[in-house]
Amino acid sequence: MATYSKKQQEIMLLPQREMTRLIKEIKLHQTSTNTALIPEIELLMNTSHPHIVSLKNSFKDEDQNAYYIVMDNCQGGNLAAKIREMSDSPQESEVLSWIAEICVALKTIHEKGILHKCLTPENVLLTEIGTVCLGGFGNIHENSTTPVTPVSTNSQQTINYLPPEAFTEGTYDAKSDIWSVGCILYELYTREPVFSAETTLKLIPKIISGRYPSRPENFSSEL
Repeated sequence: MATYSKKQQEIMLLPQREMTRLIKEIKLHQTSTNTALIPEIELLMNTSHPHIVSLKNSFKDEDQNAYYIVMDNCQGGNLAAKIREMSDSPQESEVLSWIAEICVALKTIHEKGILHKCLTPENVLLTEIGTVCLGGFGNIHENSTTPVTPVSTNSQQTINYLPPEAFTEGTYDAKSDIWSVGCILYELYTREPVFSAETTLKLIPKIISGRYPSRPENFSSEL
């Protein structure tokens, strides 16, 4: 068994015969609305969708004051790694395929009243054959009325995909997830983040302004 720690959330690889499960730890004292956590996890566990990572089980550890989610491990890595490996811009058809699969997955969770709130290339996972599986439901316990505190709770890499209203109003809704999709789309065809700065304090005003460089000429205006 291998264990990986990131920002006080622990991911463990759990081999099971020919496949691998992931166990994600959510510290309950970190959540602002613990009562919403279990119902939303149960909703996701009952969701069978080709573009959403399958949640297999969940359990609470009272001693550790933590909740654990057992899920499938996508063997194809994630979109962030795919972007780093690119030596040239991908084909437009490939970009459209990835974005369409992300949007279909988002539509499914939005219809269930669930927001992703952490939609980054790292959380867009890929199967061995390259199919998108939406994962990284680290903030599923927070709803649209939960205040967003991006500076204190997210790294600069995550902040880069948050919408302006997260900073100006501290709010987040389904349209905010779509903003994150737009940021991922831009990064796919440029291989660069849509917003970048040396520090978080310089990054946030750029996001709030909403100004970004134009698309490359080799991609159609429809995209």
